[in-house]
Amino acid sequence: MRRSGSTNGDVTVASVEMNAMHADRDEVKEAEDTGMRALGYGGRPDDEPMPACHATATTRIVAAACYVFATFLMFYLIEMTRNYDDKGEVVPWLVITLLCYVVVAVSDPGFADSKDIPPKDEDYVARRQKVVDFLEEGHDGSTLLPWPDWPPMRCAYCAPTKRWVYGYDHYCPLVGNAVGERNRPRFFLLLLAQTILNSKAAFTMEAAVAWRDVSGGRERALALFLVLALLFVVSFCFLVFHAFLALTNMTTHEFLKADSLDYLHNTEDFDLPFSRGFLGNLRVYVGQDGTWAFLRRRPWAHVKWTRPARVDRDSEDWWRNPWQNKYWSCC
Repeated sequence: MRRSGSTNGDVTVASVEMNAMHADRDEVKEAEDTGMRALGYGGRPDDEPMPACHATATTRIVAAACYVFATFLMFYLIEMTRNYDDKGEVVPWLVITLLCYVVVAVSDPGFADSKDIPPKDEDYVARRQKVVDFLEEGHDGSTLLPWPDWPPMRCAYCAPTKRWVYGYDHYCPLVGNAVGERNRPRFFLLLLAQTILNSKAAFTMEAAVAWRDVSGGRERALALFLVLALLFVVSFCFLVFHAFLALTNMTTHEFLKADSLDYLHNTEDFDLPFSRGFLGNLRVYVGQDGTWAFLRRRPWAHVKWTRPARVDRDSEDWWRNPWQNKYWSCC
């Protein structure tokens, strides 16, 4: 699939028309529009939010209680099913997973400070039009795409938390918290720990199916094995997906809503306008975690992202553009 107005060369008229469609919206809607959605972000402060409980500590408490209850219930059923002690394989990862869960649930995903957010009466539509005009002019890959100071690129409004999040990735209802630039590595560790825990539990139940002397019967052992195997597959898929996002410097929000984000117009799938190469992407991904700022006793600061006005798809630096470059094209 190709983004709106994407080309293999200069910016085309299709790009301008698509951006103009955003600028020529209905007057009534424009009057209500604060400009945030027009700039291509995940919602507006005046959008109808999710239920109010999502914005309170109640959500985190309920999510944590359900998660802990389900985890210990599954562990209890495993222990009741098997006659021989296998706690040495499951218990350590159970503890590690719960610790990772707590760390992510109480973490700051990169909430924008209220002093950085301008008043709602700012002329966001006029700022957006400047970007449209710039795209209409056409520029080469060495020119950076101009962007308003607020909201910065890759920052989005998270409706469940009712806060702006730098490097917004997604909102996780299971954790009851948003995932952003400041806590993505910790969320990845949670996925890793959960995947290992599910695999350990699944292998335990697989052995119980073949074990003749079980207190709960082979039928229950088989049922638990199928459930745990399914959980392992799901968590493993999430783990692989987020590993891909880390290596390519992409977010879930951008992956799913690229067609509606103005700062990704004139790009194709896997153009990766923010990529700094695999090592550079990992350095930013890990280095932006708030833990490092805490250990160094320095205030955390978000990355001020920029992107070229036109993506060079015939570049020679293939290590920065592994999907499409001068030598090959995978997509």
